[in-house]
Amino acid sequence: MSFLDEIVKGKIDKPRKTMLYGEDSTGKVLLASRADKPLFLATNKNNSDLECERLFIKDFPHMMETLKNFYVENKKTFKTIVISTLTSLDRMIAEDVVINYNKSIKDKPNKEEVNSFQKIPVGNGWGDLKKSWLRFTNAIDTIIDQDIKIVMIADGGLHKIDSPNPDVSRHEVIAPSVLRTVYEEILEGWCDEVLYFSYEFFIKEGKTMFDKDKYTGSGNVVIMTQKRPFQQAKNGLGLEYKIRFDKKNCEPLLKALRLK
Repeated sequence: MSFLDEIVKGKIDKPRKTMLYGEDSTGKVLLASRADKPLFLATNKNNSDLECERLFIKDFPHMMETLKNFYVENKKTFKTIVISTLTSLDRMIAEDVVINYNKSIKDKPNKEEVNSFQKIPVGNGWGDLKKSWLRFTNAIDTIIDQDIKIVMIADGGLHKIDSPNPDVSRHEVIAPSVLRTVYEEILEGWCDEVLYFSYEFFIKEGKTMFDKDKYTGSGNVVIMTQKRPFQQAKNGLGLEYKIRFDKKNCEPLLKALRLK
């Protein structure tokens, strides 16, 4: 058989890997809970009042074991996996790297144990951290082959990055709260959608007593779907740049994100 016979033409329809990140109480978890038959893999005890089916994850080895068991045993009971949250998973992976590092130097008298990822000597920590994240993403990709949708929830925070402005060496950007290099080198390209949830605000006329612009919030939740110098976001679905999110009516957004 010629390799030409194996060429696949056109688009390939497969489940999406969707990251929802941003401010608290903006509806990220609510939206995920309304996806198609979701199972929450909870890396923390938050959102305990949410009506959903969940499995609490103790540590990174437990996460990997759970994904393996899901792949073998699911039998179409669930159609969506929700990782809640990537921020806590990031900490779990870092803690696992620390544990494995301390084990590796146990019989080396010239090495000292560390109690945090940041204290691992340069050249030892990042490689192991990256391998662990790639193990996680590879496991998720294998599950997607079973026609399972993936939703990942993260907090939002400020990252310092290289500035596109030649007059400014670094500037801050709103991004998912995971290690910056993890997001930039692994998650950003791997996710199909990265959506930033925030509250809508406006600049009012006039200045404050400190000569600053006055801001006022509307209370409305907005979702940013495209990258800007001040925020990380992306989508491959042709979504509008800014979407107003109605928590009482999630169905249109779920359909637009192909989560329903």
